[in-house]
Amino acid sequence: MEIIKKTGIVLYANLYTKVAFVLYPDDTRYKARVRVRSVLCGKTCKRCPHGPYIYIQWREKGKLKEKYFRAVSKEEKQGGSFEKII
Repeated sequence: MEIIKKTGIVLYANLYTKVAFVLYPDDTRYKARVRVRSVLCGKTCKRCPHGPYIYIQWREKGKLKEKYFRAVSKEEKQGGSFEKII
């Protein structure tokens, strides 16, 4: 289980089971999911797409929210399929 604090909220994520939770300072808790994706930087860049990056997504009051969790490590990239590491 990895834990990262971001802008007043705490993200808990088990990258092997794809289960995550978002915990707000007022103890509000949301079940979340782990997503891996590459992103375009919006510029004419020769290295696009960038990543892959790990994001945590959850629904809050009907809206889809998303926070960056971390980049996929070099060891994870070399390991082959991302489904195996998450």
